[in-house]
Amino acid sequence: MKTPLFLKALFVLPIIVFVDYVLMVLIGHFTCLVGCGEQFYCQSYAICGFVVTGASALLFGAMMYPDVQKILKISPASRKMQE
Repeated sequence: MKTPLFLKALFVLPIIVFVDYVLMVLIGHFTCLVGCGEQFYCQSYAICGFVVTGASALLFGAMMYPDVQKILKISPASRKMQE
């Protein structure tokens, strides 16, 4: 059974954002325990956050793309009328 588009957006997106948050908190706690300084948080930690967020956005986009494509798909009959 295929999951409707709005259910994916309603439930999957918050789960992905929550996992991102937990992952960044764990990375932050670990680096604090190791003793990384302020310079680390201004550079490497911020880049890590961008990478994690970007990867999550790509994952969500890849999950949504087939459903959006089905919704926006033009039937062959209407395509002939446009020409």
